[in-house]
Amino acid sequence: MEPADTNEGADITTGTPDGLYIYTAEERLAAGEALFNRLRLMVKPMAGDWGNALTDADDNIANQILNTFASDWAEAGAEDSEKWRNASDANAVSPLNLMFYDGPLYGSSKPLIVRDWRVEEVIVHKWKKVAQTGTIKGVVRFKETLWPVRTYSYR
Repeated sequence: MEPADTNEGADITTGTPDGLYIYTAEERLAAGEALFNRLRLMVKPMAGDWGNALTDADDNIANQILNTFASDWAEAGAEDSEKWRNASDANAVSPLNLMFYDGPLYGSSKPLIVRDWRVEEVIVHKWKKVAQTGTIKGVVRFKETLWPVRTYSYR
């Protein structure tokens, strides 16, 4: 790992597989709580006030999703459990970690520029079949060896 990556927050341990990074229990819990709150806000309008009061749908759905992420536990009982809060250090990768990979082999990142919508005129090109014959001549070289010149006809 390079010093620039460490300065940006990348961290590994001796057992971290290549391409993954270590996330502390505190980081994982903070991310889980942020996701839990966001999921609850998304579900509340769908279930409505009465639905949430009667079923606790927002907590149930958020717990189910987070338990699935945290420990692949999605069976009965996961919706009522906050076991996902028992976070531990773990190896993982997030979209932000992709910026630590060395480019240009793994790509590069450019800032997203959001612009207002606009109407643009687009020219549509269509292929047209032309009944015509011709010849192609060329030279083929492979490892500095000149191969025989061939002529090909096409229709």
